[in-house]
Amino acid sequence: MSCEGCGFPNFFSSIAPIDEEDAYCQKVATVALFTLGLIGMALVASGVAGWGGMREWWDAGILAEMGTVCSLTIAGIGGIVIIGDIATILCVNLGYKGTTQEEPKQAKKPNGINLDDNKPIKILEDNDTMGKRLSRAIEEGEKNTKELKGKWDGVEFINDPSLDERVRSLREEGLSFMAAPNFGAATLPNTKGDGKRPVEDCFASKTFTLEDGTKVNIYGVFDGHGDAGYWSTQMSRYVCEELPNRLDQLPDRSPATIETMLKQLSLDCQKDRKGAPSSPVAGTTAVYALQIGALTYIANVGDSRAVLVNCFIPCSYQLTEDAEIKNKRFRNAVEDLGLPISEWNNRVSLPSGQNINVANDIGIKELPTLTEVTYISNGEYTSYEKEKDLLYYQAGKNYLILATDGFTDACSNSELSLTVQKPAKLGKHPSEIARHLAYSARLVEGNLDDITVLVVKL
Repeated sequence: MSCEGCGFPNFFSSIAPIDEEDAYCQKVATVALFTLGLIGMALVASGVAGWGGMREWWDAGILAEMGTVCSLTIAGIGGIVIIGDIATILCVNLGYKGTTQEEPKQAKKPNGINLDDNKPIKILEDNDTMGKRLSRAIEEGEKNTKELKGKWDGVEFINDPSLDERVRSLREEGLSFMAAPNFGAATLPNTKGDGKRPVEDCFASKTFTLEDGTKVNIYGVFDGHGDAGYWSTQMSRYVCEELPNRLDQLPDRSPATIETMLKQLSLDCQKDRKGAPSSPVAGTTAVYALQIGALTYIANVGDSRAVLVNCFIPCSYQLTEDAEIKNKRFRNAVEDLGLPISEWNNRVSLPSGQNINVANDIGIKELPTLTEVTYISNGEYTSYEKEKDLLYYQAGKNYLILATDGFTDACSNSELSLTVQKPAKLGKHPSEIARHLAYSARLVEGNLDDITVLVVKL
């Protein structure tokens, strides 16, 4: 048997096959040892020949004896070289590493699908698991089309030298933003009517440590409607104040337990109506991320959106489904409640005579408060993984984008990934990327809504 790519025999390869990356080193070592063996045999031959010659001149005295000793020494050295060479060849080919050396432990790789591979994600099992919901969201994202038909110039603006100055000028228009070490957020007020309508969007974040020392990060955006921002502020308070307390009280932190807790959080906020406005269309959407260890949970109510963007490929994966009437699954849930739906604009008609374009909400009594929870992993192994449920990404390459429909109506997922790519590669801070995205969305023709974007570097 011969090693591939060379004619030198590897006599033991059939007994102990090796990895391809080790093959070259093995070949070089074997050739060197074979050459050393030839040298050893030459030494033995020359030593024996010298000793034989000296025996004929044994009577020549002390010089003959010294010559004989030297010849036998040379032959002995040659023999030792040959024996050592044979033993070493066996070790190299059989992979002997000694009796005390332990095999290196390999880190356990996560199950599931690597989102960084940029491969199509198939719909998973038809039971309603978090993996199923995530695959549905990704499939929806692949079909994603924005509501507004105006041109998206966000990619071109990246190279515009006057961009920074124009973004700074947005402060005069009411731009609010936040910058932290690994994330940033920006909100632009609506331009409807006389431009004096209150901003109903808000963003929130919190980092805290649980009693057992586990670090937790929360990021969220909330899109209020019909109430001057009451419900969006209310839900952001529940997420940042109530959620940490409930996490500490959980019997365990399995995905199923956390999912139940997040669903209950939305329902409790919906029931907490003390001081709530009387408007029948007062409510809010909510999309927020909860990072605990290797897992990032995404909770969503309404039509705000979470998108994972890999800025090096580039590609994007939508992590939430937009709870809109045009989505058959959400439409059926609304019809099951007996609420009529306007066919020409896909809006829900409420008993008050008003209509709303979301099929899922916190605040509006007639609509379901259904929290859809998914999660992704940073690739580190966790004992809670299930192969069919888990999708993971590589830390350092990805950005998590949370945005209200004031942004997603103006920017498709593909436009988003292309826009994030360049500033991310240039090392721009997430807050700069968030402001750039918000500014670009405002310039899309027909976009009058509040705009909120939160960018997290994962």
